[in-house]
Amino acid sequence: VYLVLDDSLRNIEIANQKTYTYGGIAGFVLMLLVSLVSIRAYRQKRKSEAAISIQKKIVEEKQKEILDSISYAKRIQDAILPAEKDLQNIFLDSFVFFRPRDIVSGDFYWINETNDFIVIAVGDCTGHGVPGGFMSMLGNSFLNEIIIEKNNTEPAEILNELRNKIMYALKQRGKDSETKDGMDIVLCRINKKTNELVYAAANNNFYIIYSHILFMYVF
Repeated sequence: VYLVLDDSLRNIEIANQKTYTYGGIAGFVLMLLVSLVSIRAYRQKRKSEAAISIQKKIVEEKQKEILDSISYAKRIQDAILPAEKDLQNIFLDSFVFFRPRDIVSGDFYWINETNDFIVIAVGDCTGHGVPGGFMSMLGNSFLNEIIIEKNNTEPAEILNELRNKIMYALKQRGKDSETKDGMDIVLCRINKKTNELVYAAANNNFYIIYSHILFMYVF
């Protein structure tokens, strides 16, 4: 009887040892698998972070190139616009309020003085930023051509010719499917001898402040 009991206990101990051994091996294998998965995930994360870092650097470089290009375009636009001191040489009590919404402005102002007349214009082009800046360059260039080169000082004729030139430059034919790019503008001619003012406007109202009273001419 004692021998049988001893054998049974021994068998139980052996079985328990096998269980512990197999359990330890299974736990070790499981830990090894978890470690391998964690290492792989860590490496994947590092690769993803490296790729994101590279992409971020590329985006930042491209953004810097774009901003540098737009800033250079602003310098060109500033050089073309009349200087405030030049305006004050013509109109002593004058100032310029010019605050572009973006770096490059879709608004512009223009002035020219001859022996007889002063012609001044303020334009608001379609769009903001770079698109508006392109339109303002067109407006400035066409006014130079119409008024300075061709010596046309009739406000209504100037705006009509300006409209035709813009439509031709943008290949507009008056179709509904075409883009409606253009500009709203007011142009004034002042006779230096008689102080007579003649103006024309397109989609903009004309304002005069006289004796602290605002007069508005609606179109």
